[in-house]
Amino acid sequence: QLHLEKYAQAGDRVWVRRRRVPLTPEQSACLTAFAQVQEGKPFATLRLLLQLTPFRSRGPLRTYFVGKPHGGDRRNYFCSELVVEACVAAGLVDPAQARPSATFPRDLFYDSSPNPFLNRHLPLEPCWYPPARWTNCLISGNP
Repeated sequence: QLHLEKYAQAGDRVWVRRRRVPLTPEQSACLTAFAQVQEGKPFATLRLLLQLTPFRSRGPLRTYFVGKPHGGDRRNYFCSELVVEACVAAGLVDPAQARPSATFPRDLFYDSSPNPFLNRHLPLEPCWYPPARWTNCLISGNP
């Protein structure tokens, strides 16, 4: 919670999508194992910038063939890519249909994408609540 608090204190808006369906113990263990391996990895600035070029992994046809999961083996990630890879690792998203490096934050936020492949294969609605703004709500007597 402290990490989110830093963003909120800086004046940034923090949005979260909670699960409607709780993780099973097995899913939680897989997610935790994935997260522990990713801790400390740098942001994928160069790969994110490549999304602005013809070499991007996102496109109306290209997404059918590229942008697939890497099983947590990347040296770095950009934000939405890490989220989708984590969902694959936890068994929340089908790896055959996931395209982590082709998924943008707006796709996850709105649960829809201008990319036809992602729009068809990345439905979050049944298992996730809509995005909600995170706020630090301290309860009296608790830090």
